[in-house]
Amino acid sequence: MPEVGEHEPGEALFAGPDGLAVIRAIAAGSPPRLAAGGLLALEVGLGQAPAVADLLDAAGYAEVR
Repeated sequence: MPEVGEHEPGEALFAGPDGLAVIRAIAAGSPPRLAAGGLLALEVGLGQAPAVADLLDAAGYAEVR
């Protein structure tokens, strides 16, 4: 689907070997920007949710769903 590249940033399409480079950066950079009890919502690719949940759990996020 070449047209996808016309609408999505390159980071969304080429995010490292496992596709999670951008998610890792967001997870690492978000805590100081979130208010106490704040919410981090992410859109992830098909099949990535378990890996992202593990990543967020390991990073200390609470109530990962």
